[in-house]
Amino acid sequence: MIPKTYCLIFAACLGALVSVNAFSVPVFDPAGSATMCNGASIGFESKLRHIAENPSVDVMLFGNSRIIAVGTEEIGLPGVTVFNTGSGGTSFRQSVATLERVIATGKPPKVAVLSFDHVSLLYAQGAVDWPPAPARWPLVAGDALALISAPYRVGPDIRAFSKAVFGAELNHVAKLANVKLLWSRLKVMAGEMAPCQAGYRADGSRPWSKPAKIDLNGSALPVYTPLDARYPLLEHDLDRLAAIQAKGVKVVVYESPLHPRLDEVVEPLLPDEQRRQRVRLRDGALARGLTYHAAPVIWGSERDGFWHDPDHAPARALGRFIAGLVAPLLSPPPRSAS
Repeated sequence: MIPKTYCLIFAACLGALVSVNAFSVPVFDPAGSATMCNGASIGFESKLRHIAENPSVDVMLFGNSRIIAVGTEEIGLPGVTVFNTGSGGTSFRQSVATLERVIATGKPPKVAVLSFDHVSLLYAQGAVDWPPAPARWPLVAGDALALISAPYRVGPDIRAFSKAVFGAELNHVAKLANVKLLWSRLKVMAGEMAPCQAGYRADGSRPWSKPAKIDLNGSALPVYTPLDARYPLLEHDLDRLAAIQAKGVKVVVYESPLHPRLDEVVEPLLPDEQRRQRVRLRDGALARGLTYHAAPVIWGSERDGFWHDPDHAPARALGRFIAGLVAPLLSPPPRSAS
């Protein structure tokens, strides 16, 4: 009798915990509950609610910490509305999935700008952490089908994909009943405040809390160790972006820059795999009619700000670069305020 009672109580408690995921977190608000301080999944969900409940914007930015400091002020195009969906530590693949979720809200931007992490960083092909299970399963199924006919697939790719998916999906299912994660969600739903939330702006961007006063804050350049990582689903992700553009959203992809002095060191040492990945990105994007741009050369300055580290460019300079990419795609083309 006791084991049966225990099992019933445990099942009831587990069900109550899991049911927390059925309730929406608050809408993104820099002055509101700490939705951006409790993990990328809650952050993306809150920003998606903001997008769904507000008018469509002209320009929407997608990426991680390498673009999150760019907002309306940095873009600097008068009358152009901007929203930054970014979340630190996420991949280009995550950006594609996030853009698809944005399209599903019925509030697409006129132009979507995706930051593709510099190929030396081995970041773009990283995991997709949001949406949670079971909403993510169609994405996994689409990846599996695409991998079978991927033009640059090799034998080990399927084994690596299968192993990664098995572990990742078990982890995502476990998150549905993870007490720590669910507790964070409950606190956010209850209106928990946090200083990091106040660092965000209404357009979803988040400037650096302590701007660098000199490039790299005076630190030496890091030692570059050449490594490679495959991205067999790159063409599949570009196909997904092309399908979005066919619905009327103009898609822009650019490779994120490195500090110019580090770039001089890295470029001659890039592994062949990463060089091929860059060519595949450029040729694949252009073949599908997407707007593509190579990594810009950006130097730190008093006017534009300085590099915090070798792969996070000054936001004002990056924003001006992005403005140059999107302005011709808006009708009528706006004039820069700078």
